[in-house]
Amino acid sequence: MGLAEISLFWYSRKFAVKKLIFMKIVFCGSSDFSLRVLEGMLENRTRPCLVITTPDRPKGRGYGVKPTPVKQYCERISLDCISPESLTDKSFLAVLQTYAPDLIVVASYGKIIPRAMLDLPDCLPIGIHPSLLPAFRGAAPIQRAILNGEKETGVSLFKIVKKLDAGPVLLQKKVDISADDDYFTLSRKLEQVSLRAFSESLNLICSGKYSFSPQDEGKATYAAKIEKNEGEIDWQLSSRNIADKIRALKAWPVAYAFYKQKRVQILEAKALEGSVSALPGEIVAAEKNHFSVACGQGTLKISLLKPEGKKEMSAESFICGYRIKKGSCFAQG
Repeated sequence: MGLAEISLFWYSRKFAVKKLIFMKIVFCGSSDFSLRVLEGMLENRTRPCLVITTPDRPKGRGYGVKPTPVKQYCERISLDCISPESLTDKSFLAVLQTYAPDLIVVASYGKIIPRAMLDLPDCLPIGIHPSLLPAFRGAAPIQRAILNGEKETGVSLFKIVKKLDAGPVLLQKKVDISADDDYFTLSRKLEQVSLRAFSESLNLICSGKYSFSPQDEGKATYAAKIEKNEGEIDWQLSSRNIADKIRALKAWPVAYAFYKQKRVQILEAKALEGSVSALPGEIVAAEKNHFSVACGQGTLKISLLKPEGKKEMSAESFICGYRIKKGSCFAQG
């Protein structure tokens, strides 16, 4: 199988002594977040014996079938990688058992880990989740934290159980969310913290000096998958809510509004406080390098846009090209 193993000091409960053995790690991940975690593991000389990712799927404008970023990376560095359609398939489980992993690490994989994997003998399943569990369990914790106006989030390492992201927590690290953070910048912060947290957790596991703390179910919240229609801006909302949407959905589906029946993506904007005597969606100021739109509360100062079928452009170019002036209006779709 070409098993790649790393030398670690592992605390053996069976013999109650530290002994040098080879720990075999299986990594499960599919997204860009997963890729950063995997890259960091290898940079720290922690090489999984196997990587599991989701199958190739249609992606992009032409909907061509493409592998996940994780699979592409594994192919470049010749790291064993498989992409099973089902994690309960007997042939997949047979392959997994031949690796006899000591640790399964799951980071933004995209599928529920089944009981058959959780019950592998002498194997500890650990999840890396970009939130402070039990807050924002589920598929979109980074986007939902920004959408919710949170000032803080973090990374949790926890034991995987059957219920989604509900297992007892091994370790957590906090991360501040600044007013300027968008999906990309916050993801990078969380990626770096995830690597440090994983390294610390691995040391705890190998020493045997670790424990798990149960999550408080009464405080659990769910970060549902982002839907495409969530990108549309509702000008009745406050400027702060709209600015949060723009930052949270910058990767996909991107926040948008309609101007003269054309969809316009809003890429960068700033919320301004204060009341204005204008209808939500009405342009209340058009300066050289920005323009402002009235919201349910406050105004939104827009500086970067992308009209449908066009390249992204500055507010200045948009004002000139689309003859933006005070009193013009954005509309709902």
